[in-house]
Amino acid sequence: TACLVLTESRVGGLGMIIMLILAMVAEKDKGLKSRSAFLRRLVFFASLVLCAYLVGSYGMPGGQHPDFKHENSSKQRARVLLGTWALIKQHPLKGSGYGSFESSLMPAMEAANIESIESDTFTHPHNEILYVWSEGGGMALCGFLLLAGLWLWPFIHAIRSGNMERNEMAAWYLPLLGLPIVLHMMTEYPLYTSVPHLMVLLILYRVGIPDNTIYVAKISDKRVPKY
Repeated sequence: TACLVLTESRVGGLGMIIMLILAMVAEKDKGLKSRSAFLRRLVFFASLVLCAYLVGSYGMPGGQHPDFKHENSSKQRARVLLGTWALIKQHPLKGSGYGSFESSLMPAMEAANIESIESDTFTHPHNEILYVWSEGGGMALCGFLLLAGLWLWPFIHAIRSGNMERNEMAAWYLPLLGLPIVLHMMTEYPLYTSVPHLMVLLILYRVGIPDNTIYVAKISDKRVPKY
């Protein structure tokens, strides 16, 4: 909570709120089972709010107040997204080519009469889906959506089967723990610049897979005959 306030991250705060809502849904039966359980969770949520207030009021650098508006940044990112969409419309199927986003964005914005942005070296549109589609075209987009489906499959399978009992709660881990990273991918570019972000994503993917669906492959210790 302190890091979210100090970094003034709107997306991080949104991810935290949605995670808390999902946690409340997942724990609703246990949280309402007794008055003491409900009070413990209420104290936990109140501590998060109190921590955010104290950091925002007394812990900001230079005594400033946290600014979550970022008006200039928001306007610039909106223009970049419009420019990226204009670039996609030029080559929706084959894309503009990998590694070409930085050089292709400005001409696409000029052709679509979109107001120019402050920086002339934009390497990423702050949206992973549009980035993949603009450079790789429709085939890359299909691959990306396929990976997204695999990522969410444990949760989708649990919903379809109607089995969300406690022994199947592993299906909640993926959307619950991975949501901040997924939201970040749609507004920033963590996988574009950060290997640790990618490693965390892979770890969360493994956590979201139920153990009973994983098969262990044993290698025989018998010697392979020589021919």
